[in-house]
Amino acid sequence: MAKKRYTLEKLREHTESIRNATRPLISDSSNDLDNAIRAFEVGFCELEGEASSLSRSVRLLLATRFFNHVYSTLLLSEAGLVADAVGCERAALETLAAFRLVSVAAEYATTYETEDFPRPVEVRKCLEELGLTAEARQIRELYASACGVLHVSRASEQWNTRWASEGSGALLLGGTFTETDYREMLRFIPALLHWFFQPLDR
Repeated sequence: MAKKRYTLEKLREHTESIRNATRPLISDSSNDLDNAIRAFEVGFCELEGEASSLSRSVRLLLATRFFNHVYSTLLLSEAGLVADAVGCERAALETLAAFRLVSVAAEYATTYETEDFPRPVEVRKCLEELGLTAEARQIRELYASACGVLHVSRASEQWNTRWASEGSGALLLGGTFTETDYREMLRFIPALLHWFFQPLDR
């Protein structure tokens, strides 16, 4: 009987070995992450304190969804699953754009409730039409960058393969630790959390 290379137990051991490698880096960034989480909590509490309205309810839901996407980004990148972490990052950007739209144009809360809310590309266009041009452009650029990682292509293979030479490589089942990618995530995640409740710049 052939030896089993992949089992749930072995995959979990592999993931734990990656987390052991990332632990010192996250320790170095713990202050930045904690400050960003506290800043997000302040904004969330202020939103909770607003008078009851459909807009408030939708924004609270979007804020919760956004935070969970960002936290998933952290957990997946910590486990060496960078491309999957970028998928959560892209979802967080979509949610950020939606939150900004409902914040500046409360009537869109109704379309959220009736499931007629604009698609992500339309949300960014709406933000531009409402005067949030720079913010819409920044979201679009980051979203496009994330899509470049997620599209099935040769360019995206770097997160699933590693080549020592043209004829020698490895498939990265279960992810891998790449310090450069992980440091970039640890830099971007706090910035994303701080961005969410920043005042609208029109």
